[in-house]
Amino acid sequence: MHTAITHSAPLASPIPKRLALAVPALLITAVMFLAAVAPAHAHPTSTTLWGDWSYAYMSSDHSLLYGCDQQTDGHRAYLRRYDIWGSPYPLAYDPDGAGGGCAVVAVKNWPLGSYNICVQYEGCARPVYHWKF
Repeated sequence: MHTAITHSAPLASPIPKRLALAVPALLITAVMFLAAVAPAHAHPTSTTLWGDWSYAYMSSDHSLLYGCDQQTDGHRAYLRRYDIWGSPYPLAYDPDGAGGGCAVVAVKNWPLGSYNICVQYEGCARPVYHWKF
């Protein structure tokens, strides 16, 4: 005759109890942290050719790029732009030198990689790269 076992030992949990409590707490903390992180906001960027003071400027909403000549020396200022793969876009010249107008280019519909301002016979300002926009 066989005797039946009337009680059984509790099964050992494969996950320790502290870890089982910690995982949901960590997930809740991570969700709260991600919800608190604010999205990046667009901001204006610019670069200036020192000595000549001509500048390139991107608007805070990233919709327009300006290239402005600041000297009446007859040296033409222009925007130099590249896409994110390094291919150049056509140059955009300031139409009236230092007369108050600027070259204006819409930037919403093309992948801008970098931009700067250049002046004939004087060189170019430091470029602004897309990760700084």
